[in-house]
Amino acid sequence: MCTSKECKTPDAPIHCKGKCHRCYKRDKGREQRKDPIKLAKIKESHKRTREKYRDERNAYMRSANRHRLYGITQEEFKKMLEDQSYCCKVCNTFMAGADVHVDHCHITKKVRGLLCKLCNLGLGYFKDAPSVLRKAAYYLENQGDSEMSELENIEQKVEGEAKTVVADIEKDTDKLVAAGEGEAKSVATAVETEVKKVEGEIKPEIKKALVEITAEEKLFLREAELEYLKAQMEIKRLSELAATKSKEYTAYIESLMKKYVIAKAEYVFDATVNAFKKL
Repeated sequence: MCTSKECKTPDAPIHCKGKCHRCYKRDKGREQRKDPIKLAKIKESHKRTREKYRDERNAYMRSANRHRLYGITQEEFKKMLEDQSYCCKVCNTFMAGADVHVDHCHITKKVRGLLCKLCNLGLGYFKDAPSVLRKAAYYLENQGDSEMSELENIEQKVEGEAKTVVADIEKDTDKLVAAGEGEAKSVATAVETEVKKVEGEIKPEIKKALVEITAEEKLFLREAELEYLKAQMEIKRLSELAATKSKEYTAYIESLMKKYVIAKAEYVFDATVNAFKKL
């Protein structure tokens, strides 16, 4: 049984400290409210929770109110927004969140569309009467703010002139681009013809020089090959002697090999350099 004197359901099961759940929760809240430090912490926690779930709670409440007042579900509301491209049906301004208002007929309760806050309030202030709205439009165009109507006319004229100027600029730009492409193509063809002409003049001279170079170099290379063959024969002979007599011949043979190989390489390199200098 609950030990609290204020318990209205003493037969309730014990929750904590000899008290039922309701009495324990009530007494704990009283103790926390008496302590200023605990009370400040509780308030701060509640504030953080409200701020954390504020947007979700507000969105849920708006959805629940729409369903209760107009019979529109959240899916139907999203579809209406998508059909209107998230814009007001009257002023065509973008709408989001709390700015979206459901416009309906106050007599038949039929939903007409989604409007922004100002347009929805405006229709209500004009009593949803098209005749009053037409009179208001006539008043603004003729009797009311004439300066504003003149400014609107001037803005329309300026917009029209700006559009014509932009169209003329686009046409001139297209013409210039076409002319520039034609000139670029003509220049490219002229350059190609000049390159081909120069190549035709230079190629025979290059071939001639290469023929002369190869004829001269063939003679030098032939002489170098003969010297190299002589060196190979000498190395072979000395190798045979080294195999039969002494190791001293081996060092002598290696020096001869290096000497003749280096001589051939230097000769061929000098001949090649001289040939390219003649170009």
